[in-house]
Amino acid sequence: MNEIKRQFAVKVHRLGSNVVLAVCDLECFGKVLPGPNGTEVKIQAPFFGADLMEEDDLLEYAKSANCYNFVGERSVQFALEKGIGNPRSVMRLGETLYLMVMKL
Repeated sequence: MNEIKRQFAVKVHRLGSNVVLAVCDLECFGKVLPGPNGTEVKIQAPFFGADLMEEDDLLEYAKSANCYNFVGERSVQFALEKGIGNPRSVMRLGETLYLMVMKL
């Protein structure tokens, strides 16, 4: 039986020695979500990318990153399953799950 692998929209940002990984569920890409205090959070390029990546490949990139942004239920679930972040840090942008993690 073939295993169905999750796919995500991903962008890797390299800023000097910092690696920022921006990950979102495919259905979240291109959306504008309500943020705190009446702001909007745009889940689109250039910060979030349209490159598709399966979870095995994403895990390899995640190992080298020191800052993460996950948007969407599957993306946040992936992060928590892999030990990236703490469930208490999960927030909501409207109805959409969001997790930001920084390694210090």
